[in-house]
Amino acid sequence: MKDKEMTKDEIKKYLIWFLTEAKDWSLKEYRLYEKCYKENPDITEDLIRDNDISWENKKYQWEDMTNSLFRCGRCADIAVEIAEKVVNRMLFPPKEQRSDETEMKWADEDEERLRQWLLCRCDELPDTIPLTATWMMPFAGEPEEAQFAAMSYVTGFTTRHCAYALFRGIDIEFKYPFRALIINREEGYADQVVQDIRNLYATAFRFSEEQIDELIMLGFAVTFVGAGKKKQETAFYTKYIDKWMAEDQERFLGIIRNKASAHFRGKILKKLTGSSK
Repeated sequence: MKDKEMTKDEIKKYLIWFLTEAKDWSLKEYRLYEKCYKENPDITEDLIRDNDISWENKKYQWEDMTNSLFRCGRCADIAVEIAEKVVNRMLFPPKEQRSDETEMKWADEDEERLRQWLLCRCDELPDTIPLTATWMMPFAGEPEEAQFAAMSYVTGFTTRHCAYALFRGIDIEFKYPFRALIINREEGYADQVVQDIRNLYATAFRFSEEQIDELIMLGFAVTFVGAGKKKQETAFYTKYIDKWMAEDQERFLGIIRNKASAHFRGKILKKLTGSSK
């Protein structure tokens, strides 16, 4: 017998009941909850915006529901609020603790400019781009990676975050958010992000084509030899590395030998050539 179709009022009441009162719910009840919030974005958005469901009182359910809304192209402002919390936690070394090298000589206002650029509130970066002092991994792990990928439907922050992480050169800061885009978005989306990152490097970062190639090749090679990759990640990086090896192996391996850190150089060469030299 076909289930009776629920009215909008019944759907809203059911969602509130499930999220605030239900105890020891059955699989059938959970599936109905998922169906209700995913297929009724108007109601779901009302619950979020009216604060019936909040991050503070129902963190995981709030994330599931907002992710669903992001995928529908809704609630970009909420995605930006999430991004803003991330960039506001960025820490930079104080002037007295920086070296005298040119790349460490940025003004205090440049740090805020970088934050605004990441949030897509401006398109130009300062001449000297600030470098964070400590590792940040805000989008590492299944729930966070799913959220990052969902945010990419409504904000350019995700692409800019990946571009900065790749530029910054801390492999695990790039690995996890970019993995989210490889796995959780449609096929071909991550390839488009690579091209978008190249465009950002050419415009906002003002890098030459050679500098861009080096950054991407090094970042991808380091991630390729790193541990804990998923099948889709391995296939993605293999595709690019095979292409570079086929097009100009000498150039690609030369970049690895001359530019990769000592920690990764031998690992990459060993993986690609059978010799660490």
